[in-house]
Amino acid sequence: MVKKVNVRIGTGLGAGSLPPSLKPLVRRQGLGRYFTETILEDQKCFDSEEGTEALLSLIPDKAIAGKLRKLWAANPGRPSTKKFGDLNAEVAALADSQGAKLVRAAQEDIILQYLYPRIDAEVSKHRNHLLKSPFCVHPATGRVCVPVDPEKVDEFDPETVPTVGGLLNELNLSEQPKAEEGADPLRGDWEHTSLKSYVEMLQKHAQELIRETREEKHRKFKKEGCTTGSVGIAVSSSFDLLR
Repeated sequence: MVKKVNVRIGTGLGAGSLPPSLKPLVRRQGLGRYFTETILEDQKCFDSEEGTEALLSLIPDKAIAGKLRKLWAANPGRPSTKKFGDLNAEVAALADSQGAKLVRAAQEDIILQYLYPRIDAEVSKHRNHLLKSPFCVHPATGRVCVPVDPEKVDEFDPETVPTVGGLLNELNLSEQPKAEEGADPLRGDWEHTSLKSYVEMLQKHAQELIRETREEKHRKFKKEGCTTGSVGIAVSSSFDLLR
């Protein structure tokens, strides 16, 4: 993997410091905790041979990288948590040397590279990569862009969303009446496909937004009505005093 993080301040020998806004993030109570939970334990990013090589390529000390490569080659089933622990042990053995500072900085950059959001230049400048509307189709995979329930986001698998080919097959196999057979033209064919749950989810969300907007306007109208009524009473009382 190519190093993608270049946010350090300063030039010359050694690793520059992180900007003040990023320093707290790489601590154990910041992204460090999520790095362990998400990257090492959940996604197991360094379990595979490809992942192992990616981690080794991001270690600037070639001696440490070579030592770890031999250790992990002799233990092919070593999990990501143990591998990153091995790296921590090697850094600790260097004490406060300049080499230790470089590798510690590399560890922080690894955490940022795997967890901190980055701007993708290609995605930002090409229109076909920009914000996807619901139910548009990815030109390469044929997968349909669908809404996701935020309460079940951990259960969402992007590889299981409907595809154009799958939807066409579902329509061909369905037994709904055709337009020439008197079918209701206002009822969508999507009701007979795997898109149904996603369309209903978006409809429910839109209806909730409409309800909230209507209630907010109603509250605002009542508040303005009460204020106008109070002003009217005050004006009438003033005229009574002048009589």
